[in-house]
Amino acid sequence: MKNSIPSFVVAGLVAIGFAGSASAVPVGATGSIATTCAIQNVIPGVLGPNRTNANELSTKYTGGIPAAVNILCNTTTSTVTITPDVAASVLPPGGFLEYQIRKVSASTGIYANLDTPNFKQPEQASYTTPPAGAATGSRGDILRIDTEVVAPGVMPPGTYSTVLDVTVTP
Repeated sequence: MKNSIPSFVVAGLVAIGFAGSASAVPVGATGSIATTCAIQNVIPGVLGPNRTNANELSTKYTGGIPAAVNILCNTTTSTVTITPDVAASVLPPGGFLEYQIRKVSASTGIYANLDTPNFKQPEQASYTTPPAGAATGSRGDILRIDTEVVAPGVMPPGTYSTVLDVTVTP
């Protein structure tokens, strides 16, 4: 046993004798995130009567609540378009709808008018919004949409509604 070569030395010598050339292969991973925008948390509005003008219902009057949607995008900007759907709305004879867009920043809670005028059917509103960025902690822009139903004279008794189609594109 004193003259025997330890087995690990023999194995090492054999391995060196049969060693081939080294090879290297790069191994990596790739992935991508699709550009997306979503409209979430849709809250329908409620039209309240104008106490001083019997030919109007609006989300701005007592008992009225503006409609609201949450816009979420993973882009640097997005375009929100609002189009009145007069065919789906229930309006008084000869009446029309008006609307105005307001925005609440989810990061600051600031309520802003966006400087939009009152749009009258069939006018389409469009604006560009900044992203819902992690830098501000924002979860997205919350749009409040005020709508108003206007009759040419005294509004006849009935139930009226406005429908606006909201679209967001990256």
